[in-house]
Amino acid sequence: MRLHLKIITILVIAIGVFEASTNIFLPSLPSIQAFFGAQPSHVQLTVSLYLLGFALLGLIGGPLSDSIGRRPVLLFGLTLFLIGSALCYFHADRSLPILIAARFLQGLGAGLSTILIMVVIKDLYNEVQCARILSIMGMMIAIAPMIAPMVGGAIADFYAWQTNFLIMLVAATIVFFMYLRDGKESSHKRTPFHISKILHRYRDLLKNKKSLQYCCVSMFVYGALFAWLVHAPFYFELTYNITGFSYAAFAAIGPITYIFGSFLNYIFLPRFGMTTLIRAGLYTAMAGAFFLLLNVFIGPYFWTYFIGFLIFNGGMAPVFANASTRALEFSDDHKGAASALLASLEQSFAAFATFVVGYGAPTSIILPVAFMVISLLASYAVFRNLSKRDA
Repeated sequence: MRLHLKIITILVIAIGVFEASTNIFLPSLPSIQAFFGAQPSHVQLTVSLYLLGFALLGLIGGPLSDSIGRRPVLLFGLTLFLIGSALCYFHADRSLPILIAARFLQGLGAGLSTILIMVVIKDLYNEVQCARILSIMGMMIAIAPMIAPMVGGAIADFYAWQTNFLIMLVAATIVFFMYLRDGKESSHKRTPFHISKILHRYRDLLKNKKSLQYCCVSMFVYGALFAWLVHAPFYFELTYNITGFSYAAFAAIGPITYIFGSFLNYIFLPRFGMTTLIRAGLYTAMAGAFFLLLNVFIGPYFWTYFIGFLIFNGGMAPVFANASTRALEFSDDHKGAASALLASLEQSFAAFATFVVGYGAPTSIILPVAFMVISLLASYAVFRNLSKRDA
């Protein structure tokens, strides 16, 4: 058990670094836009392509870990993330396309690594323990998007925005060597690696309607989150003239409610079960999104933003922890593929959300909030159908 806790600690730190790599430079997006003289939609590709890279490689990496083990594949993912971080720092200011390409490579490594982290947790713990551990991880991971934007915002205000990528590089190096030294193999079962068998495995997973629907429940909520995150820095600069550290300080309040939601999920999960808590989380997230919608009709007031986004963040926590656990309910030889499918769907839809919001209305709040509302309604519709089938 002590060995398990050590590995989990390393994995939590790793996911925190991956989360920070997305959030640390969000306050700098307007500065990057000014530096390159680019359109906001082009700068937002540094987020969209990161998410797309996150979605792709795991489709092979997950099943590959079922064949050769979790450790070598996870090390490969961490290596890709380290290389991408180095390219971001040493070459990002040469041109925006280079920065976008380096972010894509970062996303490939982060996506592959995150998928393997989910699988390792499923290897080591049963269903209920897994959901509770994911809640703890949610609380810990939420610290990254709370602190990272403030660090990035301060850097944007007082130093060059490129310094954000130096922090990413240092963090990636530390995580890589921590896992290289202490990371242990969590699965000793092996299945042959054949492309045809992988395709058949994904076909079987896609035929499992219950698991696929739980993936979609989480996927739609994830897309709703990034529809707002990628838009918020530009919205706050244009509407309130708030940038850098000041924006990050406001944005940091959201993860606090996510931590609180994760804590409540951890406490009440044994008593109420996953289904009830997913429903409660979706109701809460939808209430937050509708509150944000008030900005469209009554004006851009701080209180509507704060209340809406705080409520939305609190609702996400039980949805992610419990829907993800339900989506991975497969036999041992399918854990890697199931985790890869879940992450690919989440990140692909998030990439789609950032692309639509960036190119559709980079300076208007209407589209991102409408996207959030529609995505959450879709998530609830899928979950309601699941509840009827299980009743």
